[in-house]
Amino acid sequence: PEYVAGANFQGAVLSYEAGKFGDAQTKFTAFVKDYPQSPLVPEAQLRIGATLVQLKNFNEAQTTLTPLLE
Repeated sequence: PEYVAGANFQGAVLSYEAGKFGDAQTKFTAFVKDYPQSPLVPEAQLRIGATLVQLKNFNEAQTTLTPLLE
């Protein structure tokens, strides 16, 4: 159900807001994999890129974020 997907997404957001960027990246990545049809997927992908920037993994962040420009 969509509420389960939403709860998983919010859990990832809370990790990000708590500064647990590695944990947030893992959760957002799992969200995209587990709920590919969710309308929250584009935002999760954007947030994956943001976690990578916070982790100073700039090359991977660029690779993740560039397709979102299209």
